[in-house]
Amino acid sequence: MREVMFTQSRSRGGLIIACMAALVLLASAGGLFSPPAETQASPPNLPITSWHFFSQTTEPTSGTGTARAGDNLEGASFVSSGTWTRAWQHRNWSQEEVIGAEQYVEFSIDATGYGDISVDVHLRSSLAMDFILYYSIDGENFTALPDTQHTSPGGSYNVYNFDFADVPLMNDRETLAFRVYGYNAQSDAATLGIDYFEIYGTTGFTAIQPADPPAVSSTQPLDGALDVPITAALTLNFEPAVDIAADAFALVCDGLAVTLDAPTGAALESATLTPSASLPHGAVCTLTARADRIGNADGQLNGGDDHQITFSTTADPFGACDDSATAIQSLNPPADDIVIQGVVIGDYQGAGGLGGFYVQDSGDDPTRSDGVFVYTGADSVTISAGDVVRLMGAARVVDGQRQIEPERVTVCASGQALPEAVTVSLPFDSADYLERYVGMLVTFPQDLTVTDAFLLGRHGELTLAYGDRLYQPTQVTTAGADAAALRAANDLNRLIIDDASLTQNPDPIIFPLPHGLSAADTVRAGDTVRGVVGVLTYTAGRIGAAGTLDYRLRPHLSAPAWTFTASNPRPTSPPDVGGRLTVATYNVLNYFITLDGGAAVCGASGTLGCRGAQTPEELTRQEQKLVAALVAINADVVGLVELENPRVGDPSAALARLVAALNDATGATTYAYIDTGTIGGDAIKNGLIYQPDAVTPIGPFAVLDDQDPFTRNTRPPLAQVFEENATGERFMVVVNHFKAKSGCPADGHPHHAGNADSGDGQACWNADRVLAAGVLVDWLDELTATTGVGRVLLMGDLNAYANEDPLRLLADNGYQNLMSSSSGYSFAFDGEWGTLDYVLANSIIAGEITGAAHWHINADEPPVLDYRTSFKSAAQIVSLYDATPYRSSDHDPMLVGLSLTPTPAVQNGDSAEDGIAALYTGAVENLRVAFNMAVFDDPTNPDHPDNASNPNNYMLLSADDADEPTCADIIATDGERLHPAVVVYAPDEHASTLTFAPPLEDGDYVLLVCGTTSIVSAQNPQIRLNGGADWRISFRVQTAAPVDSASGADSADAMTAGDRPASAAEIDAEQPQPEALGISQLPATGQSPSQYQRVLTLLLDRGGRVGLSIAPR
Repeated sequence: MREVMFTQSRSRGGLIIACMAALVLLASAGGLFSPPAETQASPPNLPITSWHFFSQTTEPTSGTGTARAGDNLEGASFVSSGTWTRAWQHRNWSQEEVIGAEQYVEFSIDATGYGDISVDVHLRSSLAMDFILYYSIDGENFTALPDTQHTSPGGSYNVYNFDFADVPLMNDRETLAFRVYGYNAQSDAATLGIDYFEIYGTTGFTAIQPADPPAVSSTQPLDGALDVPITAALTLNFEPAVDIAADAFALVCDGLAVTLDAPTGAALESATLTPSASLPHGAVCTLTARADRIGNADGQLNGGDDHQITFSTTADPFGACDDSATAIQSLNPPADDIVIQGVVIGDYQGAGGLGGFYVQDSGDDPTRSDGVFVYTGADSVTISAGDVVRLMGAARVVDGQRQIEPERVTVCASGQALPEAVTVSLPFDSADYLERYVGMLVTFPQDLTVTDAFLLGRHGELTLAYGDRLYQPTQVTTAGADAAALRAANDLNRLIIDDASLTQNPDPIIFPLPHGLSAADTVRAGDTVRGVVGVLTYTAGRIGAAGTLDYRLRPHLSAPAWTFTASNPRPTSPPDVGGRLTVATYNVLNYFITLDGGAAVCGASGTLGCRGAQTPEELTRQEQKLVAALVAINADVVGLVELENPRVGDPSAALARLVAALNDATGATTYAYIDTGTIGGDAIKNGLIYQPDAVTPIGPFAVLDDQDPFTRNTRPPLAQVFEENATGERFMVVVNHFKAKSGCPADGHPHHAGNADSGDGQACWNADRVLAAGVLVDWLDELTATTGVGRVLLMGDLNAYANEDPLRLLADNGYQNLMSSSSGYSFAFDGEWGTLDYVLANSIIAGEITGAAHWHINADEPPVLDYRTSFKSAAQIVSLYDATPYRSSDHDPMLVGLSLTPTPAVQNGDSAEDGIAALYTGAVENLRVAFNMAVFDDPTNPDHPDNASNPNNYMLLSADDADEPTCADIIATDGERLHPAVVVYAPDEHASTLTFAPPLEDGDYVLLVCGTTSIVSAQNPQIRLNGGADWRISFRVQTAAPVDSASGADSADAMTAGDRPASAAEIDAEQPQPEALGISQLPATGQSPSQYQRVLTLLLDRGGRVGLSIAPR
């Protein structure tokens, strides 16, 4: 017999016959289960057959019928159920939540002519269990009756009444059978006993014939189909529509069950079944549609018979080792069931690795790669380089690289020779040239130069170039088309070499091979690498490192042939720039003593983010490196960039601490600093330190903080005049930090025009840097005029490369770049090099520069060797650090040597009375002007305007001219003046003899020796007399000597030291007295004039005092 049910609930509450509920709904709606349309008699419901078991027999108590138990029930017995009756009892009921085979009791009668069937059952279970009634109209095929599922609570008898008037298929049946199924029993000893079972009906009914049962009309694949794809879906179509319960289908392939994803529901015309995994290749599969789970109001599928189809899947394409396989060159993802065979050339599985390995075969198309990445992810495969593997899987393109996701991998052989590495050379022909080699073993036979180590610590990678390091285009050529062309050429001359890891901040850092990176064993830009061989990949640098997809050569570490050569060794000492003085500029990379803890408490306002060290340990390490660098540089003046800017009103605490550390290191008060306090509104500022034994600051510092862009986004320049202690010569140092190239202004920004990246190679904020340069030039013109100091060194981080607009503007205004634009560098960005850090000299001081150079201690070094402890292992915090100058910043310092030329000036002499330098009796024919050093005079070019022998460089004025014009003023206005008729310059005596014709007669005169226009140093023609100021000498000529009223002596002879007037500096306190050459004394002072030889020697010292010497006949 067949137990029938349509669907089941997996709750303990029991079995719910959903499909039968649908049948009942159909019947109640007038469907196939409805009685005939004609009216039938409805006499009273009468007992047909009943069983009461007090007689301890299965024979009916009334009526006719049979009662029996299923074969799997045990312990049949008749037990007392009261004082006058007994129950028919069994055990071994189903303990599952579904009914079991042959676990029922069955009651069968002849119900011919009866309808409106109902049943009364009186039963009891020893323990709680569920039960349900099934019925059959042929004694073989049983159908569950909805609404008959109940739970017997156990321990007491209960009466259950069931009315089946709405099941017309029971009407007028020669055979009408009912089964009581017990299930969900608490144990196999639990019993279920029936005290009585009574069947009632009404006479006068005729049978309704059931409609044809539903059937399968077609399938895909067809029954008996061959070569069915292993990923094919399976479809069955039904006629008419059916209700499908859970577990309605079963698929078995080669004896193994396959889980199916199948639909359930009512009135379905088809069912598409999806296997949970690909079917096995070459398998014979049987698909069964279960009749007891599929049906409709007309009955079960096929009238109760399961529907089956059999088909076979495609043969296994994997094959055996050395069978034909797909050539890697021909892979065209996406594609499934791809079979390849080749040699493992690189295994990058395991923790932190690339998540797979590379396989290479041999193809005949040199424009397509013979290699492919095999992605295994967390499911590593045991293989090694040199294994021949055969594998099958899905081919895909992931992040631009072909890969196979394997389903099967077989090692065919081990220890095989690797394919010969393909020779590739830099530069490449095109941006996608390397595509043809991705996944292959390649080698570069050239000596390649390290051009970028920025990501060595974070990603474990270096960038190499052929030839020299790569330079920023605007370092060596003009912005625009030329720069774009050079950038394109640079892009074709790069090769990234990367370790075998995708872990950020790797430990160890494997480059330089073979020992790896440490503070003592570095790899610097400019170093060279030979024998580069490895697997070319197209991958990211690290997991989570967005935008780093690139061609990367992974070293073949099983046989490293790489040779790293320190072609750019660390400089052990600063470059020798000569000179008596050394001046330097140094960007100290955010030296803050307020730790960067994330709070916005820094800057002039105290509301800006802090920078630099984040912990006391980091600050100590940063200071140690900076002090080591500055002590080694040993400059007399240093312009510092990126110092912490204190809050308004606070002193320069960071600068004070740095100077204290320097003095501690040198063991003396070697350095002092210019305490500017707050400068501007940024978090950082510029600063100055100096050695008091060598130089002395003159006057207050000056800051340009009241003009755009220095009021907005550019750190204000800091200027200070220094005097060389040994010579008294003065020069001005101006420290700058222009706006950086990053963070372009967005559309709509008030300063967007000219500051957005135009693509010409100068990046962002170029217009503001140009504006800053122009404003700076005008400000320096004012400073040199007000201070009287003409020598200017403009220095700092200008954030512009050598051929960019700001540097061109400064050059056009006389500020000379002291470094070569083609090979100089102080900073690297994106593997391209150039100068951002400068010392520029104006024309006056340029000739006194003895040397200039960057000290390459920082930019060449990997950033991971800096002072920071973050993103480093405990071991790396130790191994990657030492208290040396190397990587003390990201910018290289620049040093300049100076040997300042003495300034022409008048030599010391005595003063005269009442502003009159000399009183002379008798006409004067000759004046002799002697200098304290050689001045320029070219006897081969007597008309040279700067000649000391040029009469135009000496002007005689009337002392009545109250305006005190300069030589430059007089020339500009063509004012009245008298020049000597002849001037003879004696170079060995450093003196000029001025001859006037006719001789000078009575009167007060002023002689101008022209420093504003012409008289210059012979050693350095940029150095003018008196620092670019005229020397003004006044004297009086009397043809008759005055007689002292008391003694009658000549006044010139009688004048004593106590009678001498105040110096010219005291007389004309407003006249600036800068560094100056003097007019030396020839001959000695104090000699009386002769009435025949009229030679007047004028004497001035550096303080501006004038004296007179009369030469005797």
